Amino acid sequence: MVPFKPAEIRIVVVLALLALAGSAVELVNRQVASERLDLGIFSERTSYKYLYKGAETSKPAVGPDDSLLSKMAQVPDAKPIDSKIDINHSGAFDIEALPGIGPVLAEKIVAFRDSIGGFKSLNDLNNVKGIGPAKFALIKDRIEIK
Repeated sequence: MVPFKPAEIRIVVVLALLALAGSAVELVNRQVASERLDLGIFSERTSYKYLYKGAETSKPAVGPDDSLLSKMAQVPDAKPIDSKIDINHSGAFDIEALPGIGPVLAEKIVAFRDSIGGFKSLNDLNNVKGIGPAKFALIKDRIEIK
């Protein structure tokens, strides 16, 4: 007893061949695209050359006055490093900026704060698992409660 009719077998074989051919075409397209897209070819000291789909454009190199570091320093929303972080209203990302606080501990602080309805005093932070006297001493001058 044959589970499939000959016509059904032919259909399955044709579909398998079409899938194989489609995969081969996709592989060739990706290879061609990766050869055409070459971002960041360093052409000379004063400019970078970018190639995209055969079109060539040039961009001036970043000079010493326009360095990435100086542009980052000019961000208008950035808080100065010496500013204090409001521990009751800051998110885990902001709390991570404190010395000795990583992403896991920052999440623990936020979870503890939410569970008690907010910190009443800075000393409440000592009740968070992972913050001991030494770590509290590192961050106490950088945090505040509003």
